[in-house]
Amino acid sequence: MKAKVFQVGLLVASIFAVTSMAHAEDVVIQPLAIESYSKDFKVSTQEAERRLKIESQLDYIVQKLNEQFGESIASVYFDNGQDFKLVVRTTKKGKTERQIIDLSSQLSKEYSLPIDVVANSPRNFRSIQNIIKNQKSTIAKKYDGFQTIGYDPKNDAIYLSFYEPDITNQNEIKSSLKKVSGMDTIIAFLAAPIALTAGESGGGHMNYSYVDSLCTGGFTGTMNGKLGILTATHCVYDKTISSYNNNYYAPVSVGTPIIPETTSHEIAFLPLNTTSIVGSV
Repeated sequence: MKAKVFQVGLLVASIFAVTSMAHAEDVVIQPLAIESYSKDFKVSTQEAERRLKIESQLDYIVQKLNEQFGESIASVYFDNGQDFKLVVRTTKKGKTERQIIDLSSQLSKEYSLPIDVVANSPRNFRSIQNIIKNQKSTIAKKYDGFQTIGYDPKNDAIYLSFYEPDITNQNEIKSSLKKVSGMDTIIAFLAAPIALTAGESGGGHMNYSYVDSLCTGGFTGTMNGKLGILTATHCVYDKTISSYNNNYYAPVSVGTPIIPETTSHEIAFLPLNTTSIVGSV
């Protein structure tokens, strides 16, 4: 499960009450999602549905944590193993961490969900994003096969991927990149380089105005009379996208993403400011 990330917010001293939170039992999960989760994580369909209902409430939990502890949060993510739990990584010990633990305890009782609070000092989400942004170009210049860089919240590590078939070069990369800006790394070697997919089914890169990242569009189509592309919700949620690039035309500016109300649907529609687009569904 992908980790949820944060914008920086203000620290509020008081702990909020969770009585106004939407109850997970009121959420309807599609049977296909339940079946897929059950197979992926080897749990019963009943347990899969329970977990997915809880996960559908993540935006509420994230919002409340961010409002109070934004500067002290590194990441929040679900551990989908046999011991299903939510993990909150904090940057500070002492009073702030105790407040987050108190808040997590309330949420844990509300949803019968174990929540671990892990000290992650001294890095918060902003500092991790800065590391990724600053190191991306440096690594790309040094290694021709460099593909992606990101953050693995479960292991609190920088994730790097390369296309490098030569074993000697792989060993050199692993040896020289054991740490990046003081953070441990997880390095993956891909069977083939990441390539731009055919424009007939979308596939172009989306450019972000302030985040160095890589996301691609999916199928092209029309929604509410507007041309656009389908893409993953996490690629457009709470991000500023400046343009969309396709093999068949120059970069196109984009409109406001249309995002589903529940996080259990990982698909969104991104309108494009153009009167024609190659490919349609």
